[in-house]
Amino acid sequence: MSNDPRPLCGQPKRDGKPCGAWADTCRHHGAVTAEVGRTTGGYGNPRPVDERLAAAQQLAEGKSGKEAGKLTGVPESTIRNWRQEPEFAALVRRLNDELVTTAVYALGNVSRKAVATLDAGMDGNAKPVQIRSADIVLSRLVPLRELEQMRARLEELEAKLTGKDESSW
Repeated sequence: MSNDPRPLCGQPKRDGKPCGAWADTCRHHGAVTAEVGRTTGGYGNPRPVDERLAAAQQLAEGKSGKEAGKLTGVPESTIRNWRQEPEFAALVRRLNDELVTTAVYALGNVSRKAVATLDAGMDGNAKPVQIRSADIVLSRLVPLRELEQMRARLEELEAKLTGKDESSW
């Protein structure tokens, strides 16, 4: 595993697997540079875009500002200031949404195995722990998929209302 603090894209590809390209070079993130910008907050030299993006990715993954700072080399106070910026907060939300989307695709991929396990369990050929795991996967998949579909529909409506078409990503 690489020690590179840059976040991976993670956006689901057509095959459902997450994109493994660096987020700062991936086509899914073409607008990231404008989104995260280069600001100083009035002090010191501007932080590079890749540091802001790496910190946003760590926060989107659930890390605290302190943890994100240690992993990216960005001072915790800088991350705290960035979190106050609407553009940075929106980036963290978007990256978190992409993580959720990736999780939905991953659950979708194992759902076939879960269905097969339940089928085998009906014939008495599966262990109780396997049946329970399959049941958990399938019970989580439907609500997550519905939420993901709703999110996608809302984004489409917002794009139409604001005149922004993000389908060219």
